[in-house]
Amino acid sequence: MIVIAPGTFKGTLRSLTAANIIGRALRTHLPRSSVSKVVIADGGEGTLEMLRSYFNVRLDAVWVSGPTRARVRARRAWFSRSAAFLESSQAIGLSLAPPGNLNPMSATSRGLGELIFHTIKDGARTVQISMGDSAVMDVGVGMLAALGVVFYSRSGPIENPSLRDLARVVDFNVAKYATLLGGVSVECLVDTDDFLCGAFGQASMYGAQKGLRPEDRNFVEDSILHFCELIKAQIGIDIRGLKRASGSGGVAGALHAFSSAALHNTLEYFSSRHNVGWDAMLSSADVVITGEGRLDEQTRFGKVPHFVARRVKGRCVVIAGSTTSAGIKDLESVCSRVSVVELGPAGLRDARFAISSAVPRILRLLGEAS
Repeated sequence: MIVIAPGTFKGTLRSLTAANIIGRALRTHLPRSSVSKVVIADGGEGTLEMLRSYFNVRLDAVWVSGPTRARVRARRAWFSRSAAFLESSQAIGLSLAPPGNLNPMSATSRGLGELIFHTIKDGARTVQISMGDSAVMDVGVGMLAALGVVFYSRSGPIENPSLRDLARVVDFNVAKYATLLGGVSVECLVDTDDFLCGAFGQASMYGAQKGLRPEDRNFVEDSILHFCELIKAQIGIDIRGLKRASGSGGVAGALHAFSSAALHNTLEYFSSRHNVGWDAMLSSADVVITGEGRLDEQTRFGKVPHFVARRVKGRCVVIAGSTTSAGIKDLESVCSRVSVVELGPAGLRDARFAISSAVPRILRLLGEAS
């Protein structure tokens, strides 16, 4: 049995679309083989699609500000009238920022705050929010401002705060936020297990993919650290070394500090708390095909290929747009029979064609290894 379980190819294909492309190509070459799909997402793009595959949810959408403040239509899911699920990338996703217009200094999480606001006003008392694939690095100040938090510099209130303002925040008032979110339970499902500050922090690990210039990295690191220290001084919660706090540009850490939100690894959460059947399908397969846009040092921090490879007992093939040697070694350390197929520049130009064309290469690999 062949099981297809890819993650998202960031900015190009969501996990379900990638799985469908691989499945069609496999059936062309192996029409008599048993091929199954596992719909899986790590908290970023495609998480709502994954949710619909396993749960009876109702979808709707509201208009909010995107990461560049342009209006976007963000979908959300409802388990019941009072229980909602939000995918943060619907409001602040990397794919919502034009490739030539990535600027984390001005990108804002305000739209996620607007999405949470509408959801609470529409009756939600329990809100789960998945984190990943965001265009922001503002540690949630835009979101918090949209939910009523007022931030102050030495010269007065800061209008529409963003990452560039973190270093000058000296105080904040949470009265309106506390009133709005009082009695609302918030949980975050995060795509990565890493941190806000330091070598595995936001600026070092994710700055480049979000458009951060190398010369601004130290300023951003210092700004994030300053804001975290202010939160500790004002609220008494230290999120600097908090696991998973970096989710969606620090939004996860902000919600933990301001709303006592629990931070879960998305994949582990669905695997252990819900009967989605991933472990059984992955461990029983003869071959598992997974993948993501980039296989690198970040992959081991809760990404789909690492999660999948740890559960495979047969052969594991990973399709990646690009790779690093460290990313490959991380997978080899958890799966003894893993092979990597790199798409290269073609994966950026036309991911659909590149993934479909990779299937014959995968079959040759499997034939050589059999």
